Amino acid sequence: MIRSETDHMLACLRDRDDKLCSDAADTIERMRAERLKLEARIHNQRRSCRETWEIVEMRRKWLGSDTARKRYASLLKRYRDLKNSTALTN
Repeated sequence: MIRSETDHMLACLRDRDDKLCSDAADTIERMRAERLKLEARIHNQRRSCRETWEIVEMRRKWLGSDTARKRYASLLKRYRDLKNSTALTN
């Protein structure tokens, strides 16, 4: 079985009958577990950002180009203004 340097170092520290070495091994294992948790959180955040970006890009494709969106917004504004002006005259 191939072990990493950290595994080898931990095994060496555990083999020694010394309180300081066992404390150091415990600290290394806690730090390793914390690193794995952080890596998982970073992975989940990246996945979430990628999914959000895909949704944004999909919506942009549905709405079309920037020019088309601006023209559509202008059309809606003119329609609203026309609707309000006819409501005032009635």
